[in-house]
Amino acid sequence: MNKTLKSILSLILCVCFVFALSACGQQNNDAATDNTDTTVNSNTAADGNTDDSAAGTPEESTAGDSNILVAYFSWSGNTQQVASWISDKTGGELFRITPEVEYTEDDVFDRAQDELNNGTRPPLSSHIDGEVMAQYDVIFIGFPIWWYDLPMPVWSFLEEYDLSGKTIIPFFTHNGSSSGASSVSTLEELCPDSTVLADNYFSYAGSNVGAAESAVDEWLIELGYKN
Repeated sequence: MNKTLKSILSLILCVCFVFALSACGQQNNDAATDNTDTTVNSNTAADGNTDDSAAGTPEESTAGDSNILVAYFSWSGNTQQVASWISDKTGGELFRITPEVEYTEDDVFDRAQDELNNGTRPPLSSHIDGEVMAQYDVIFIGFPIWWYDLPMPVWSFLEEYDLSGKTIIPFFTHNGSSSGASSVSTLEELCPDSTVLADNYFSYAGSNVGAAESAVDEWLIELGYKN
């Protein structure tokens, strides 16, 4: 093999190696993205949106004026948008599940995983009076899929109240886990004395949630809860 041919072969091998590294890096990044159902960059939040609007207008009090509660956890605003539509269309009262220590763009990815792995129930900054909670017959519970499961603030919320006899209806936004991964079975475990509509959840990709209103309408009509 002459020197020129060796040089050409060496160049080809180097190019192939660079492409392999690039593909591997992309694969690992995609896996991490699906694990948290989040694309964490300078502008993207944990339910896959580019607008962190959920932090601005939390619903932190309820009056028990409806027998329907729409409780949700949202970091970027995607799940909040779906919750707002559900509230408007059912007459349900909105309640935002808010941890005392908010997630940030710097810590949301690792913190969400650590909390799930360690079973950490973060304390919440707002609560519903027990007598008010008792008046709700139906609870729509909303969340983004984080690390294939419920975000831990939702665990904190569900374990705080006696939800016996209530109907629990899941809705969630995702970045790949359209079936909710382990989240729905976790809901059933956390609410053993409730009726969890495990086969009638609402699921929508966070990146397209702005176009989800008609799908929310159809879902609520099928459930029989649309005004």
